Amino acid sequence: MTDEVFVLGNGPSIKNIDIKSLKGKIYGCNDIYETNSVDVLVATDFQMCHKIYHSGYAFSNECYFPFWISQNEKNYDQYVSQMAINTKSDKIIKNEKEDSTEFVMHGVGDIKGTKYQKEQSPTTYVSWVKKDKVVSIESPCHGAGNMALRIACQIENPKKMYMMGMDFFAYRKNGNEYFTVPLNAPSDWLGDYTKIMNQYKDTQFIQVNDEIGEFEEWKNIKNLKYHQYNHLNLKEKGLPNGIPL
Repeated sequence: MTDEVFVLGNGPSIKNIDIKSLKGKIYGCNDIYETNSVDVLVATDFQMCHKIYHSGYAFSNECYFPFWISQNEKNYDQYVSQMAINTKSDKIIKNEKEDSTEFVMHGVGDIKGTKYQKEQSPTTYVSWVKKDKVVSIESPCHGAGNMALRIACQIENPKKMYMMGMDFFAYRKNGNEYFTVPLNAPSDWLGDYTKIMNQYKDTQFIQVNDEIGEFEEWKNIKNLKYHQYNHLNLKEKGLPNGIPL
């Protein structure tokens, strides 16, 4: 069992954290890799997975992507044609093939802009793959944050799990008001986190955030604590050394 693990989201509060000072295994989400170094990077949106791969990051850093299954190059034209039919678009974003003989392909249909999700035109994403450090996963969660949390729990089985930058501010109604995504929305973030924390009862989960209070939806979770890193000293909060106040 690992002592301390950190899962970092991309909420506004992550800017308050000196990530380099954290002592423990660090799991990060989506494009956090552009500004910070993490031990494991998790993405669940196909466009983000391909963006990360095209950057070259996955060649030397461990990444977890959903349904990242490579195909032989001889199938490329057939797959592109079928994807154009599925997405109703011939728009393709891809990296350079170079000497690669395999590819990963995903299609994303037309996404209308809502308060939960950015607008996006239909696109086929292609990554010509080489030797890399990508682990393909099935994704039972609705987002990179809770998927990273689940993977970290499965692999590390930590005594303490610090959740940082998990602000749940995908949409701000009034100032810092968070929202619980309804059942008919694209995701049920708080519900996914609840399932994970209830499953790993021997792990102490610690939500670290100055900007939001306690969630009503989490009030019955016994292995969850809240910490604000702006107001208490490190010893009082039980936080590891290095988290700025």
